[in-house]
Amino acid sequence: MVPCLNERPTPELVAEIHRMHGIDLYTAGKQEPARLALRASRILGPQYRFPADLFPKGHALPDLWLSLSAPQPAHVRAPVPKQSQVVFDGTVTRNRPSDRATVFQHLGKDGSVQTTRYLMPKDPLPSYPSIPRQRNRLIAASIATGAVAGASYALAWQGRSQFMKSDPKQTKKDLNTTRNQVNTAFVTAGICTTLSATGIAAAILVGPR
Repeated sequence: MVPCLNERPTPELVAEIHRMHGIDLYTAGKQEPARLALRASRILGPQYRFPADLFPKGHALPDLWLSLSAPQPAHVRAPVPKQSQVVFDGTVTRNRPSDRATVFQHLGKDGSVQTTRYLMPKDPLPSYPSIPRQRNRLIAASIATGAVAGASYALAWQGRSQFMKSDPKQTKKDLNTTRNQVNTAFVTAGICTTLSATGIAAAILVGPR
């Protein structure tokens, strides 16, 4: 459990929270969550060593602690907060740790703590007002492919009209060339229409992210 945090904690305090949580999980026999919590603590406080008299001689936990170095911690990007901030392990950042536990906080516009959660890598991120960057990119891409589809349909119909004209000056080769251009334009238009519709559907499913 995360203690009641009314303000953003220092990374040192977060390291202690992870360490104590990891010990509790280890004692409860929850090996993997304990490893994830202790790994987070080790990354934040790599120089820490357990007191020699804290565990019985030969206890496995001190050795586990020393094995949890992480030269390249992994992370994923959290949604862009709207007029607020997100904090992971005491640091204002959108980089959510993905290979260890983390203490998440959402801070309001005035810096006050709105939410505090202790999260394992697979736990869902608590929702907060965010700028829909991903949805906007999908909509922009859909508009662009829709425009290409429209232009391709226009070219296809223009070519089709030319193909249907009875022009004695047109050779068989000219007609074949026009027909191929019309077919290519229709295929391009169809593909772009499908991509545009798929992008709109994806934007609806993604929602405000």
